Amino acid sequence: MRKFLLVFATFALLLAALVARPASAQTLPKRAIIVVADGLSPQLVSFGTAYTKTAYGAETEVAFDELAATAKPLMGDTMGALKNLLANAGAKGYRTALVTSGDVSKVAPMFYGADYLNAPFAVIAGGGRASFEGGAAAFAAKGNSAWMTVDAMDEDPKGKILALQADGDLTYGLDRDVEKEAGFPELATLALQNLTEGDKPFVLVIHDTLLGKALAAKDTPAVMEQFRELDGIIADAKAAREENAETAIAVVGLNAATAPRFSTELPNERSDAFYILSELPMSYAKAGQTLTKADEARITAFATDSYKGWKISDANRAALIKGEMTGEAAIRSSYEPAIKIGYEATQASTVWTLGWNGDFAASLK
Repeated sequence: MRKFLLVFATFALLLAALVARPASAQTLPKRAIIVVADGLSPQLVSFGTAYTKTAYGAETEVAFDELAATAKPLMGDTMGALKNLLANAGAKGYRTALVTSGDVSKVAPMFYGADYLNAPFAVIAGGGRASFEGGAAAFAAKGNSAWMTVDAMDEDPKGKILALQADGDLTYGLDRDVEKEAGFPELATLALQNLTEGDKPFVLVIHDTLLGKALAAKDTPAVMEQFRELDGIIADAKAAREENAETAIAVVGLNAATAPRFSTELPNERSDAFYILSELPMSYAKAGQTLTKADEARITAFATDSYKGWKISDANRAALIKGEMTGEAAIRSSYEPAIKIGYEATQASTVWTLGWNGDFAASLK
């Protein structure tokens, strides 16, 4: 309880600094971008950075490089402490937006309250289209934009924007059909572009659940792609800060229970593993779904056209065809021994900051 109260007080001070102080007395910049990512940890950042620079070239920029030195542990129920943050900021005249890779109907009430569609927001975007059905038409009828398809996002915006791009949670970046779903990075860009027009103060929350989902499943291809997507979103936030120095960025990693690690010390084996991962075109989960009820022809086509170069043993091939082995298990049995990547326990919560005039908590006092 003591830790919870401490964290709640910290974020209460954050909100007070954002929405109560006159501009001349603000300790914090007047523009705040808060990225909340389930499963994000310093270990994952280190591993993901090494992966990116090895698989895609040492010159590849990683947005976390600039944030790495600011990592600090954060204890307590941080999501609870963020409750109603955007509703309170909006009530004080700040423009607000929420982007989530989860279901908006489940996530938005945390930041805006139960009546979130009537809150004074600029953009709410993510998944959860199935929860709205006729509600989207009613929302649009009030002079707003209800974008439920990729094509709809080409329309000129009017009023508040509600962009829902999947029936439930958004899809892993590695598996996304870009013609059917605008992804997490695209929705984050939409919100940033909308909020940064003009010079009005704003608070943007970007909430990611996909990284945590991939980590829980130990789906290494999905983990690495979700790290890269998150890093790209942070790069866009940094670009907004470069355009306006009054922009603050906080990245909060929550519920981090596990992170990838190598089971080999050999540099060449590690490099080979990263290269193999960079060539995998879909998550283990998606590959498994594709191989459901596979026969000889489908297995051959999959290895030729989808997971190119996939080699499956005769025993596993027979087990897969008979339904004695799942497609995901067959894929994992081929690749996990080669990439030599396992998972280890890691710390629970971390915060990285940029533009908060020093320590995240101390700058709020």
